[in-house]
Amino acid sequence: MNSRPIQHAEKEFFGILWQGEVARHRFLEPRFTDDSVVVPILAIVTKFDTFVQDVLQKLEEKADEEGNDITEEEFVKQATQEAKDRFDMHYRIPLMSLPYPPKAVLALSESKSLG
Repeated sequence: MNSRPIQHAEKEFFGILWQGEVARHRFLEPRFTDDSVVVPILAIVTKFDTFVQDVLQKLEEKADEEGNDITEEEFVKQATQEAKDRFDMHYRIPLMSLPYPPKAVLALSESKSLG
């Protein structure tokens, strides 16, 4: 599939507390002097719909091999759920387990957000 695991850059980025001096120097204008400034970070994963389509294709191929007769609606439902489960296991949970996780992890598709 066209996905990639969480990279070293993401692990490093979410290993830093983005507040006070770090946030001021990297993101905020110099006029901010309050060390309690916290910068909320969102992790946005794009092309979730492509991921669902990849899972759907694999499910359809497996059903054909096994001779299962499943409706298109059921295939789409299964593929969407499997893609969500995989996304949670391989992306959302690992990101949220880092020392300073994002405020939210959003998976975007052309039709909707799965935040």
